[in-house]
Amino acid sequence: GGKEGELAAEVTELKLHVENLERERDFYYSKLREVEVMCQSKEQDPPPFLQEVLAILYRMDDDEEFQAPQEGAAQ
Repeated sequence: GGKEGELAAEVTELKLHVENLERERDFYYSKLREVEVMCQSKEQDPPPFLQEVLAILYRMDDDEEFQAPQEGAAQ
């Protein structure tokens, strides 16, 4: 069992790493969601930088932008 024990330990280590990454992802996602909600609440009287912030929030990996979900729309 030496090799099996090493593999089991590696699997456990990788699982912990994934859990930490998922926790970190959720942490930053919740922060971004708060920023998004705040921006949406300011759309009636937008500060000068609002469009730039929204552009950052909605920028895709390939730099294509998508439309923000409309308030009350099904997600």
